[in-house]
Amino acid sequence: MSKKCADIALFWFALATLGAFPYFANGMEFCDAFFEATLALTSVGATNIAPEDYMYGYRAFLALSGGFAFIFTIPFLTDVSGCFGLTLKEKLPPFRVAGVYFFIFVSSILLYIIFGSDLKEALIFACLTVSLTGGAIIPENLAIPVCFLLAILTVIPAFFMRQISTVAFKSLIKKEEFRAFLIVFAFVAIVVAVSELSFAEAMFYTLSFLSTAGFYTPDLYLANDFSTFVLFLMSIMGGSIISITGGVKLIRIIVLLKLLNQELKRVLHPRMIIAVSVDDTPVSHKITGRIMAFFFLYSSTLFAFILLLSIFEADFSYAAATGISLFTTLGILPPELSTALFAFPDIAKIIISFFLIISRLEIFIFLLLIQIIYKNIRR
Repeated sequence: MSKKCADIALFWFALATLGAFPYFANGMEFCDAFFEATLALTSVGATNIAPEDYMYGYRAFLALSGGFAFIFTIPFLTDVSGCFGLTLKEKLPPFRVAGVYFFIFVSSILLYIIFGSDLKEALIFACLTVSLTGGAIIPENLAIPVCFLLAILTVIPAFFMRQISTVAFKSLIKKEEFRAFLIVFAFVAIVVAVSELSFAEAMFYTLSFLSTAGFYTPDLYLANDFSTFVLFLMSIMGGSIISITGGVKLIRIIVLLKLLNQELKRVLHPRMIIAVSVDDTPVSHKITGRIMAFFFLYSSTLFAFILLLSIFEADFSYAAATGISLFTTLGILPPELSTALFAFPDIAKIIISFFLIISRLEIFIFLLLIQIIYKNIRR
């Protein structure tokens, strides 16, 4: 287990280092190049590269590579976190998952071309969409296909992976995670729609934030503060457990709410025996324990990350917005915050990169590494 932890962590840092060299060769300082590579690989949409720059295409390719690299680390994450499996009861070969994402990638290229994109734009947006990196303004002609693809990438891979050949829609509807997604999506879309945005834009932004893709339009900043706050909360929640979205993931929220309900019932009926189940499958104490540990660790690490950013950003509310946007891999930042972020000193960029990789690897791997290093030092 310790060797696997070290291998996974070193792999991601090595991947970020290798990904930084083309930026470095293009004239960037190495810390800036490493920071850009880490942002792309961890599916964070924030970038200091203009869309018209030819390196923007490389960033999109790097983001796609990070998405597929994450897929191939899923089997180990399943063993470590104990709750990363599909609906808590099955594991799938990473090549099968990667095959589904590759099919979606090819389909998205064709879809964008059908909706009026040239081949270059279709390739770039397909990379940014499938990796859920985003960080780009969506052209008006691509709004519909982007919404369609984000909906698929947020929920479908987790639910159709087993039945993808038969397309068992009835089985999909029975999944608690899917029903929870529909409820959350409808509620947030309505909340955002009552602001200055249209209902179509509200649906687009709900998908963009819930998937942590971070696509946006110039009208985003017309939304009121309450709508923006709700959208950022959705980015913390994230999508389905097997998707490459950031955040806590929907299934963990469902289990936590069921645990809360269980404890409330125990207060009223101390002798009652209540079991937590998802899709009629009992959730073991091992899984519920790790979910609670993950939620505590995620919240603590996010708070520590925000405190760290507050050292370099005087306004704490700006530091909080930047921290949530980066840690959830959303990457949407107002122009002034984006400028401030890329003006941070080199040491800050290295530390932020470290936190982004921690977030991408579900936190547990690094805690295990720290524990292993601590034990070795004591020996």
